Amino acid sequence: MVFYINLGLFTLKYLLSYILFVESLTALRIKMTFILFICLVITYALYNYKLDYRIIMEKGLYKIKDHIINLFIIILFISFFIGGILYLRILNVSKGKSINLISMYNKIHMFFINMSIFDAFFISICLLFIFITYVYIIKLFFRIFMYNVIKRHIYLCYKFKSYVDLSVRMKFYTLDCLSDKITALYFIFPLGKAESLKKYYAGLHADILFLKNIIKNYIHYIIIFILCIYDIIFNNFILTHLFTALLFAFLYESYKKISHFIYYMDFGSDELLAVYIYRRTHIVFYDETTLSLNDDNICTIGDLYVIRNHYLKDGLYCDFSSYDPLTDFAYLTNQYNEAFAKNSAWKKKIKDIAAFPDLL
Repeated sequence: MVFYINLGLFTLKYLLSYILFVESLTALRIKMTFILFICLVITYALYNYKLDYRIIMEKGLYKIKDHIINLFIIILFISFFIGGILYLRILNVSKGKSINLISMYNKIHMFFINMSIFDAFFISICLLFIFITYVYIIKLFFRIFMYNVIKRHIYLCYKFKSYVDLSVRMKFYTLDCLSDKITALYFIFPLGKAESLKKYYAGLHADILFLKNIIKNYIHYIIIFILCIYDIIFNNFILTHLFTALLFAFLYESYKKISHFIYYMDFGSDELLAVYIYRRTHIVFYDETTLSLNDDNICTIGDLYVIRNHYLKDGLYCDFSSYDPLTDFAYLTNQYNEAFAKNSAWKKKIKDIAAFPDLL
């Protein structure tokens, strides 16, 4: 979201600067029509394009060129989107940049006041679709980046046991885990207190958890909003603190995203995926649903189904706090095992992961 705020400011600033310098309204209409058409085509194509993480089970990092492409995409994304944005944020803060809302409003007002309602509406629609197109392009880049990060993560789980141990330890330093610890301190406090005080604390359980989620997920947006209101009231509509707030918000948002990714990973499933992709030499069925990937890894077909069609599809997301039967892993595993046991024809296809039965 912080990136989208930056993107919105960037789009508004440079596109308005462009259209303000176009002298001919007819030329502006032609150019904006062409830009709108391009944006509609790109947005439609990106909206219908779905990069499915499940194809990782078909396409591992087997060859040297696969490793080169994978590392190139990861390094390029980190350098350009994370390193580049961080550099620009620091540069803006060091230069003391600000946004004069009154001056910006006057420029926009003077530009649109000489237009018809149709032209003003048309240009506004063009600006909106340009921003939407940018958002879809960034989402696609981020999904490609996550696809390659997941491939690299599974490969490292297969290659280095120490990597798995390190990843497990990193969970304790994630934002989600730290916030859980702080919340736990609150509920440990009333232990040994009077019975009435315990009931009082228990009654606040839902409120405390709600407040924790608000602070954890939205504190940086709240700070940005407060600073903008402060500048509007006390600084004559000149946003001087916005870029400083965006710098720290970007750092916090990056830490939150990384923490969320690590916290919800299930390393047992990751190791099973790594074995299935890189180390399986043959599959042996012990009974109707239990199979062996190699001598050390035994699982059920339901385990593979849930890992592929839920855990991997959701980007290595495993929320153990959910008790919804439709998303509970044990429930789905049992359902799929029962269905698989009734259809022996699927066993002939199971070695071909592209033909993996997709029942539920």
